[in-house]
Order: sequence, then C-alpha cells, then structure tokens
Amino acid sequence: METKQEKFEYLKEIRTINLTTFYKSGKSVATPVQFAHHEGKLYVSTRKNSYKVKRIKNNSNGLIAPCTMKGKEIGPQIEVRVRILPKTEEYIAVEALKEDYSGVKEEVVFLEIV
Repeated sequence: METKQEKFEYLKEIRTINLTTFYKSGKSVATPVQFAHHEGKLYVSTRKNSYKVKRIKNNSNGLIAPCTMKGKEIGPQIEVRVRILPKTEEYIAVEALKEDYSGVKEEVVFLEIV
C-alpha cells in the first residue's frame, strides 16, 4: 500500500499539473495549475469565484496529471480528492506555495489535494 508521500513522488520534479474537476453532469474540465508539495499533499491557489471552486464544492473527486504550462499532459493521470481549505488551515498552503511562488494574492482560496 502506498503512503501519502509516495502517491505524489512522481511529481517531484514537475511544476504544473492538470487538475481535472467535474460538473454535476459528470463532464470533466482540466485546468493547468502550479502547485506545491507539503507533507504528502499538494496545494494550489485559485480565485474564490472561479468555476473550478464551484465544481469542487459540488464534487470533490478529481484527477491530476503532470502537464506543460499549456495543459498538454506529459505523464500518468491519477484519482485524487480535492478540498477547499478553511481559513484556519490556509497558512499551510501559503507557506508551501511561497517557497516556490511569490505573490500569493488576496481573494484566493487554497485547495488541498490528497
């Protein structure tokens, strides 16, 4: 059985993933996003009012795959769960993301991928 750390090991040298989320109808939408690793989880920031957030609120199942900045998948896709972090846990994502990416802006929500 794979551990949390091992699940995302194949993304160690990757900076961008396609995060696929689902409409209520089941239709999928893949969006390239930059992410950060922290303790076996991935963290992403996105606009609070994005359609991605709306889809995640309705269905926390997702898929991820390494990709180019333009969204061309370059590796295997795996199933994940995506959670919108509550304000009390946002500091974890902020710390993880600021190591690699500057300019974390206000009016964003943070997503945890497990």
